[in-house]
Amino acid sequence: GKYRKTHIPEGRNEQAGFYEKFYFEPNNGKQNNHSPHNISCSPYFPVIATEKANIGLMICYDRHFKEVITTLVDQGAEVIFCPSASFGQVSKKLWDVDFISDALKYRVFIGGNNRCGAELPWNVEFFGSSYFAGPEGRLEDQCDHPNLYVADLNLDLVRGSHPAGWNIIRDRRKNIY
Repeated sequence: GKYRKTHIPEGRNEQAGFYEKFYFEPNNGKQNNHSPHNISCSPYFPVIATEKANIGLMICYDRHFKEVITTLVDQGAEVIFCPSASFGQVSKKLWDVDFISDALKYRVFIGGNNRCGAELPWNVEFFGSSYFAGPEGRLEDQCDHPNLYVADLNLDLVRGSHPAGWNIIRDRRKNIY
């Protein structure tokens, strides 16, 4: 399957500017997702069936938009990966809670990895950080290597009904806004 970033940021924080609209075109929904493993109907946010789990992807800034995660989960995503290149204090605060909140609400596993180090010629310092969150919160890293994050995902937690009766995807009212 293929995925193109849909939401393109432009702005400035306390560290530097980000003007991605000058070199990225937003996803227009026309990428070809003709993989036989694509189980989704969304041309913007594909979900790919693998032997182990249904996989979704959201790139960087896309993670801030509820429509992205609701579309992925609505189409059957059980595990969502989010590569990112974020920097700045507000981005770091959001990074530390976004996946946990979304994983709890939508009963899905979310794995995020953020770039670390600096990029020339701007010398913007990315804050790094990788973690997995699931329907019970942040998952413990099972690896001692500083550049690798390993977590056990119990897919039974996302495949059964919610123990408290919640089902945000089922219960949301569409098209009322």
